[in-house]
Amino acid sequence: MLAPHPDVVLAQNSPAYCQSYARDVSARMSRGGAVGGAARGSLGGAAIGAVVDGRKGARKGAAIGAVAGGVTRGVQRSSIYDQAYRDCINGVVRPY
Repeated sequence: MLAPHPDVVLAQNSPAYCQSYARDVSARMSRGGAVGGAARGSLGGAAIGAVVDGRKGARKGAAIGAVAGGVTRGVQRSSIYDQAYRDCINGVVRPY
């Protein structure tokens, strides 16, 4: 069994470099951001709504799912950005 890679500490990076790095990591890891989350949420909500209340439920479910999915994915992307920025500014390299 392989052991997990330990974090490697390097020299401190500049804030501008770390902002760019954190944007790239968060974009790659959040898979589409708020728009992607809204699209996935609306599909899931429509499917559940259709089962519960037919066509009318599908419309309501899609709307609720879009809002919930967009907000959730947006918060997730922000959290990923913050962690990647902190790691970068502190010189910690993680295998994202």
